[in-house]
Amino acid sequence: WNSGILRFFSYPGMEYPKLSENVRAVVLDSYHSGTICSITPGIRDFFAMAKAKNIPVFLAGSNPGTDYESVKVWKEMGVYTLSQASPIAMYIKLWMIMDSESVPVGMSVNDIMMSSVSEDF
Repeated sequence: WNSGILRFFSYPGMEYPKLSENVRAVVLDSYHSGTICSITPGIRDFFAMAKAKNIPVFLAGSNPGTDYESVKVWKEMGVYTLSQASPIAMYIKLWMIMDSESVPVGMSVNDIMMSSVSEDF
């Protein structure tokens, strides 16, 4: 199976991965505080490349109400902050959406990910 989803975890000293041709979406797990380090080398290049390739990036394990300085940075870079839910649950939700041929007309993957489905958040 190639889900087309790149999932990885934030950690101090990390290097952001390259976006291969197979990547259709990204799920990034936040720190325990619901944020990521916005000054990590390569972070801006990674998010700019994702945006240029029209690859949505979803931050899991955070909360839209998280209030850190870094929040402004990742929002400027087009990262979607998912409501607080288990990161693995958000990965599975995204996988099911992207593997489905029945996305409702007029909705995008982003719309569905940002909406509660079966009270997932």
